[in-house]
Amino acid sequence: TQVLLALAYFDSGDFNRAVPILEKAYQSRKDDPVVVAHLGLAYLRQNQDDKALVMLTRWVELEPRSADALYFKGKASVYVASNSFDQLSKAAPDSYRMFQLRAEMLRQQGMIPAAISEYKKAIAQKPDATGLHYALGTVYREAGRLDEALSEFTTELKISPNDAMTDYLIGDVYLQQNKLDDAQQYLQQALRLQSGLAEAQLDVAKAYRIQGKTEEAVSVLKSVVAADPSREDAHYL
Repeated sequence: TQVLLALAYFDSGDFNRAVPILEKAYQSRKDDPVVVAHLGLAYLRQNQDDKALVMLTRWVELEPRSADALYFKGKASVYVASNSFDQLSKAAPDSYRMFQLRAEMLRQQGMIPAAISEYKKAIAQKPDATGLHYALGTVYREAGRLDEALSEFTTELKISPNDAMTDYLIGDVYLQQNKLDDAQQYLQQALRLQSGLAEAQLDVAKAYRIQGKTEEAVSVLKSVVAADPSREDAHYL
């Protein structure tokens, strides 16, 4: 009865009355998607975005194929991110994190030279921050500026020496430069750190193929396909 009353308040737009009842109901009905969904949506309407995201994430866990659950979780995520970034711009407008955020936004908009400039500003302020050299390296790599990418990835590896993705990307750059020995060294290290890293496995197979080691390449590719039959690039190779 209490839940029905809360839903009636919710449907009439009286969220201030609906929320306390739904919060109480949630304590004993955490697996009830009706209670979870309406509490999350009520929080969203009250601009309590952090609380909304927690509830809407739970809704997705309960109903992972619900289009509404996925939509509203995404919406809450956007609001939470926007609020956090707005607070960042006010609290630390000249911080390396603000430069990093601008770089990421510019990159998404395809404004690569401007993004590179902002990443460089962030690095100048905090050269030992984890992830900055990696991010700049990926931009250089995507732009085909391989030597610059390699320099950034190498610096990142000194900061995070056990990062499999950085090892993989160094190996990938060397592979694109046809430096097979160097490529295989870093690719194998990436796989030692993360044995199921499919991208590194594919590059290893490409290196074998270039060397004429067809059987070795096929063996690696079969293991990738066995682990993930949906990998079209592995099937193609």
